[in-house]
Amino acid sequence: MSKAVHIQYVHFDQFGCELSWRKYLNRLPVTIKKRALKFRHWPDSARFVLGKILLLDGVQQFYPGFTLEKVRKTEYGRPFFEAPFDFNITHSDGLIVCAFSEQCRIGIDAEKIRPLDLNSVKSALSNAEWEKVLKSDHPELSFYESWVSKECVAKADGRGLYIEFNELKVGEERIDHDECQWWISPIKLMEDYVVKLATDFPAPKVYIKEFELS
Repeated sequence: MSKAVHIQYVHFDQFGCELSWRKYLNRLPVTIKKRALKFRHWPDSARFVLGKILLLDGVQQFYPGFTLEKVRKTEYGRPFFEAPFDFNITHSDGLIVCAFSEQCRIGIDAEKIRPLDLNSVKSALSNAEWEKVLKSDHPELSFYESWVSKECVAKADGRGLYIEFNELKVGEERIDHDECQWWISPIKLMEDYVVKLATDFPAPKVYIKEFELS
């Protein structure tokens, strides 16, 4: 039987103007609101605020009493709260995504496809992955496919960048690491983005919802 993962996302362009995101601040606790206002540039504040709103809206569908004050962090900085429930947030450029599940351990990552110096990121790949990038007709896309798979596994694992990425070997559907198996699901949300979901259970049932900005 498939396990369920729910994904909510929003794209930054929907805001329309610099001031639109501020109305969502009033749904956040004072301490988190202060953190949002410390960013020097308003797009960074907007991404931070929307990530929290996606989390709040998504989790409250399952736990109506949930508040953001209940979120804690592990020794590696991974957010969690005391319930049989997992969540993960990612953003890249204008895309903000939150995934949550009562049944799976999860990690999600998104990257906008953009030009980059491939030699500067070679160390994150295994030799086989690097060869695949070099032989690809779209080498940057090939890199992002591998990188995002590693990122979402590192986030699901909980240790993030404390894991050596070149030790994460990307298979066809799975990454095995430290006696754990992580299944990778591509998530199609928008053009020009690579989005991947890692779960500790194969072939999850994924429900996707675009968050409606009011």
